[in-house]
Amino acid sequence: MAGTAPRVDAFVAQPLVRLLPARGARNGSASSSFTGGLGAAGAPHGGIVCRRRPAGAARRRVSPTAASADSPEMPSRPPRRSVEAASGIPNTSPSAVTEEASAAAAAGIAADCASAAVEATAPPPESANRVLFTRLLPRLRRPSLPPPAGTAAAAARSAAVARQAAAGWTFHPHPGLGNLPMLTTAPTPAIEWIVWAVKAGLLYIRVAGNGVEAAVRTRAVAAGAGGGGARGGGEGLRLLIARARGWAAVAGLAIQAVATGGGRAALRKAIEPVEAAADESAAALDASAVPNTAKSSADPYDPYRALFTTLPVPPMAATSAIESDAVFARLRVAGPNPMVLARVVGRDGSTNVERGSGARNGVAGASGADATRGGGRWVGAWLTDAHLRAVAGCKEDTVEEAISDHRLYVADYRPFATALRDAAARDAARNDGVRDNPAMEGGADGRGVEVLAAPVAVFVLPPPLSQRTAAGRHYEQPSSSSANGRLIPVAILPDDAPGVAVVTPSDGVAWAAAKAIVNAADGAHHELDSHLARTHLFVNLPLGVTARRLSAAHHPLWRLLMPHGDGTPFINNLTPHTLLKPSGDVHLLLPTSRESQVAYVGGVVTGARFNDRFPRNELAARGLLDEAALHYPYREDVLAHYDALEEFVAAVLGEYYTCDADVADDEELAAWAADMSAPSPDGAGLRGFGEPLPDGTIAEGTIQSVGYLVSAVTLLIWTASAQHAAVNFPQADLMASAAAFPLAVRSGAPRLGSAMSITQWLPPLRVAARQLFLGAFLGGLVHLPLGTYPLTPLPGGWFRSSQGARAVAKLRTRLAAIDARIVVREAAEEVYKYEYLRPARVPRSINI
Repeated sequence: MAGTAPRVDAFVAQPLVRLLPARGARNGSASSSFTGGLGAAGAPHGGIVCRRRPAGAARRRVSPTAASADSPEMPSRPPRRSVEAASGIPNTSPSAVTEEASAAAAAGIAADCASAAVEATAPPPESANRVLFTRLLPRLRRPSLPPPAGTAAAAARSAAVARQAAAGWTFHPHPGLGNLPMLTTAPTPAIEWIVWAVKAGLLYIRVAGNGVEAAVRTRAVAAGAGGGGARGGGEGLRLLIARARGWAAVAGLAIQAVATGGGRAALRKAIEPVEAAADESAAALDASAVPNTAKSSADPYDPYRALFTTLPVPPMAATSAIESDAVFARLRVAGPNPMVLARVVGRDGSTNVERGSGARNGVAGASGADATRGGGRWVGAWLTDAHLRAVAGCKEDTVEEAISDHRLYVADYRPFATALRDAAARDAARNDGVRDNPAMEGGADGRGVEVLAAPVAVFVLPPPLSQRTAAGRHYEQPSSSSANGRLIPVAILPDDAPGVAVVTPSDGVAWAAAKAIVNAADGAHHELDSHLARTHLFVNLPLGVTARRLSAAHHPLWRLLMPHGDGTPFINNLTPHTLLKPSGDVHLLLPTSRESQVAYVGGVVTGARFNDRFPRNELAARGLLDEAALHYPYREDVLAHYDALEEFVAAVLGEYYTCDADVADDEELAAWAADMSAPSPDGAGLRGFGEPLPDGTIAEGTIQSVGYLVSAVTLLIWTASAQHAAVNFPQADLMASAAAFPLAVRSGAPRLGSAMSITQWLPPLRVAARQLFLGAFLGGLVHLPLGTYPLTPLPGGWFRSSQGARAVAKLRTRLAAIDARIVVREAAEEVYKYEYLRPARVPRSINI
């Protein structure tokens, strides 16, 4: 491997180094059972007796750094929803990331503009101390909390944790990701990851082979030799040889990647036949002699479907699906990025026009929080009653009535586009405008420039028939959408530039172009924000803190968290050298320069507040938590997963933390919490992590109650499992076709009344072929499903506890119920089924 970058690329077992804590390091006191359980939904823990402290042990308090000296003591277990909402209204918009956070992330980019700098600047690993003790010792020991402070056992355990951090883990700012703290060296479980490597190799052969076959077939058509054999004489023989060589190269590279443990050099080498096949098939499809091209075909999407050869054409790639307004609306609630849609609460610059209390779900002030962002839950005067009344079932509807009745919804990408444009402008200023310009014309593919638009799409639920009849108004037909909660598109403002025309479903090609612009903005936001920043890199930070601060041999939180980080350091550390490398896939497929993309991602990771990430907080901020009339499969599935995981976490940790005093007495946990908030390079640098206080503030870097401990740990496991599955696996079918879901468009807002073709907005076929490969590969590998833990053939299993084993069994039962409910709900869906959160398809960790 080139340079001295940390080795995180070996799946096979490394030499075992014995790193045992001193004898007597275990906490000798027995902990009482978790007798109370969760109790009623949303209620505090009941019937829990505090674990007895050893005689003479002093009670240690965690002092909140952000609280006043006279702050009242927190209750032991706030209700579930109160724990999530206690921190106030989350600000999840990208533009809410502070300028300081974005600037800090951007500051680390200058040193790694060239790939050689990315390879060489990271410190070398502790190569002599690659350990697997974190997989062996936990199977032999039962978890325990730290012994009382000042004892020899406590000192021995602290020393062991220090040796553990120095020997087996490297956690430092990574230059390839804007100096974000990264867990870059970590022991890996051998057998599980050999299986992973074999799965990945077979999937690579299947997906890369599709590109090879596409290149051969399109070349054969262009040469008039037919699709597959030697009928074309000498040319047919050459095609046959080319096919054999291509498949052999793909298979050989897959074997090499598996044999070398998935090293970066092998993986970069594996991309070469994909790139060559993409170029060759695109050139053949672009040739004027080929029948299936955008130039000559009656269907402009045919060339994009021709890229699927051995892989099946996904239903989303069908022309009927691409042009369907129902599918376009469904993508906002059951697509790859269903975290943008929000309920409209008023007009831009106006006061809240909601009827009723104005404060819902205890989240008063949400409107004002969004108003400063210039988007989000507001809609401008450009949307008129006439736009709304053109929708079936809304003949006499008004915008104000739709807002007050909670029936108007918006997908606003202006905050995202503004933040990314600002990052690009700063990059241009630092580099004299060489890499990018403020107009967002990247053109990394060399065959057309990407355009970053800032669209706003508005959707409506027509009033129910009973409401329309009671109003005494005449409507031309009943609305099925109002009965089943399905959104209907109303209008799109394709960009925030002056003079841009509003586009409606009656505008023909302009409407198709406007929908492509919205999907492209959604795809770019998905890849940079919802996927990379808010799952991969966010989860990486607590993993690094856990590895350094908690005893792998003893601590119950280490035992609970780390299986949900299996493979994550490996995957994340490949990103700067593959997807995010200069001229890599992210730069190729998405708008703006690589430097501005990295700066944006870093700003989101370090700028978004931890307590705003709880799913109910996030949904409440968008006004969608309790909107039962809206058909919202994502909301239904992620909350079901979160609740099942919360009950599971409470049961596992409740055996050790029976009351808040146990939390306060755990010095390892206190150090873990402090490091979560501590700035890099000493800590994770996560803002907004800490116990919510009665006055609405938070005690940064502290955990004072069992309730907040359970909530915080649940959020981490939920993000690594269900939330990552929700954003990752739709890439395989919903996003694999660039015609259906481009990640960047090649033209700006359409001009009404002018002659146009949808191909003006679609990406080049070479780019489409790369998007197909990336989506099919990243979304096609499921490994280590949620509810499984490392095999431990000892009493109590991985948790070495009968209560832990019962908790795992109950989690699996709840996951099975979730799976059955999803199957029933999706049975009648025609174009695609939203089954990405079926538990068997949800990995327990981010390992792809």
